[in-house]
Amino acid sequence: MLILTIFVAVLLMRIKVPPQTILSALTWTLVGAVILFFFSEFLINIFMGARRVDEKKYPDFVAVVKEVHESVPRRWFCPRSWFRPRIRILPMPVPNAMAYGIGIFGQCCIAITPPLYRMMDRDELKAVVAHEYGHIRSLDIALMTVVGVFAGAVERLRALAAAGAGSGLTAMLWLPAIVLWIISKMFFGVLRMAISQEREFAADALAAWYQRTPDHMISALKKLGSYQEHRTERIFEKEREQRKKREESGKQDEDDEPVTKRGRGTVFKDLMISHPHMDARITSLELLRA
Repeated sequence: MLILTIFVAVLLMRIKVPPQTILSALTWTLVGAVILFFFSEFLINIFMGARRVDEKKYPDFVAVVKEVHESVPRRWFCPRSWFRPRIRILPMPVPNAMAYGIGIFGQCCIAITPPLYRMMDRDELKAVVAHEYGHIRSLDIALMTVVGVFAGAVERLRALAAAGAGSGLTAMLWLPAIVLWIISKMFFGVLRMAISQEREFAADALAAWYQRTPDHMISALKKLGSYQEHRTERIFEKEREQRKKREESGKQDEDDEPVTKRGRGTVFKDLMISHPHMDARITSLELLRA
C-alpha cells in the first residue's frame, strides 16, 4: 500500500502536477492519521453516545473484562497494560459489541449494548468480550486504520487528478483519475472487507482459546444469529403488509418485486460485507473441537 501511494504520487509529478499540491494532499492525510491514532476512541464515544459503565447495573460485564484481560499471557516485549481496555455502554436498541481505539498504549475500548447484556449468560458474555479483546490484542483496529489511511491518501490523489483533468490542466490526467477511482473505490473497498472478515474468524478463534473451549462463542453466535433472523423476518413481514396495502389501494408500483427475492447472496455481495455469515463463523469454531 505504501509503494502504491508513492507510485501514484510519482506518477502525478511526472505528468506535471505541482509537487507542493501533492505534498499538501498527503500532509492532510497524515494529519488525519494522527487524529485517528490519538483521538479515535474519544470521537467514537461522542458520536456513539457511549456511557461509563455502572458497576452495580452491569457487574458481569465489568468482571468478565477483567478476567479476560488478566488471563491473557503477557508478552515480554509488550506489557499487558498496553492493551488494558476501558469499557463503555452503547445506548442502542439492538444487541451489539464493538472494540475501538487504536489498540495500543491503553487507547482502546470495549463497548456493549444493554440488549446484548440481557441476552447473554455470563459465559457467553465472556466469549463476546474475549472476541473483542482478540481484536485489540491482534492490533486489528490499528491494521484497519492503516488501510483506511492509505485508502484516504489514494482518494485524495484521485480527487487531485480529477480536478486537474476537469480544469483542462492536461488530458493525460484522465487516465490516472480513472485508474485511481478504480483503486480507491473498488480495490481498497474489497481489501478492507476481506481483511475485516478474516480478522473476525481470527478473533473468534482467540475467544475460544482464551476460554479453552469454542462452545460459549458458538452459543453466543447462535443467539445473535437467531435474533438477526427474527429481526429480518419482522422487516420482511412489514414490507409484505405495506405491499399488500398498495395492491389493495391500486397503487402498486411496476418496479415492486416480491420480498422473497431480496437478500439473495452473491459473490460480489459477500465481498462487500465486513462480517462473515454466522453459519460460517459457527462452522469455523466447530472445527476447533477436533
